[in-house]
Amino acid sequence: MIIYDDKKNAIINMVVQFFMNYVVKYDLKSYFKIYISNNMVEDYALFDKKYTPKSKNYAGLTILPDNKKNVIQILISEKSCTPDVILHELAHMYDFILFASYFCKNKLYKVKCHKYYQTFIYWSEFHVKQIDIPYLQMLFDIYKKLPREKWMLDFKNNIKSFYFPEYTNKYLGKKNPTIKEIMWYFGEVFVCNLYDENNTYNIPQEIIEKSEFDICLLYQMFEYCWNFKTFTENIKIFYKYFQ
Repeated sequence: MIIYDDKKNAIINMVVQFFMNYVVKYDLKSYFKIYISNNMVEDYALFDKKYTPKSKNYAGLTILPDNKKNVIQILISEKSCTPDVILHELAHMYDFILFASYFCKNKLYKVKCHKYYQTFIYWSEFHVKQIDIPYLQMLFDIYKKLPREKWMLDFKNNIKSFYFPEYTNKYLGKKNPTIKEIMWYFGEVFVCNLYDENNTYNIPQEIIEKSEFDICLLYQMFEYCWNFKTFTENIKIFYKYFQ
């Protein structure tokens, strides 16, 4: 059920304001509502009765409206009410707004019925890593009251020694990675390349050998279409690939 927790709500409100100020740089609060849930499957049904989540262990869920009167609903698990999860779901929310604006004449309730919806979901899982990873680091640095010139400096300096190996080892630890996990890993590799100006990161050989498809080619598709504009310009290619 939906719960109210002053401490957790304070975290959510802080992250939401940070997201508006530093990520999108304008107010999107009229587009969504965000709640804390102690039963993600049960509470999902409050907003979408046509689909049942496959797992009870979701950290967060972003739910599109099914009519023009409703807004996007974001559920954050009581056990996972942390800045990274909140940023992740807010990033999905923003992606949905962009998709609705470009493909659905700003009608959010039509997004799920669009031909390219599922293709877009895959891309969004890749894209949100460009927000939940670096902006989490920025949020921490602001919290630590570091001067602006030092924001994300520690993160950038440790990509080669810590972050890229961690992302790769995490992926290698999955016996049968889901498509969502593949998209997350692509997003993580892309972020490493985006923020480390001194090194280049490619899909490691052990992951290439583990994959049953041309993972390097697929990564190159996403790497090239890293923002919404380039994605829309090449969406037919993505759609055909995932059919």
